[in-house]
Amino acid sequence: MWEMEKSKTNPFVYVDNDFENWELCAEAEGPTKKTKGTGIQLDKDATFQNMYDDILKNVASPFWDLRQIWEFVNKFSQHLKDDGTANFFFVRKKIKGEYRIFVVYVRRDSDGWYARVYRLEYDGVWRAVFRHRVFVPQQ
Repeated sequence: MWEMEKSKTNPFVYVDNDFENWELCAEAEGPTKKTKGTGIQLDKDATFQNMYDDILKNVASPFWDLRQIWEFVNKFSQHLKDDGTANFFFVRKKIKGEYRIFVVYVRRDSDGWYARVYRLEYDGVWRAVFRHRVFVPQQ
């Protein structure tokens, strides 16, 4: 994994290998633009594509970079769901000249924070009854 994972600022006890497999780690290099975020709780069952279309598509800048997510979890964890349910952050990466969208899934269990990554196309349905949150960066 990248240097940030080994640093004192890494809030996670587990980081999915797909961050590296899909070369998202390179996005964590360089200076980080400080940001805050707003959490939007799911009010209906949704796939990632549904979340993007219903919540993020009309947001001017809906994407986070990995360092912003790490920083947000470190500084604003009181705003995240911490009962094993999901907090979602959308990221974008250019692959072979085309932008691809990924979703970082952050959750906290009794032993700490976990970070997984999914492709936007993943078609699993996230149930609103669990009150998952989608986080949107505020610039």
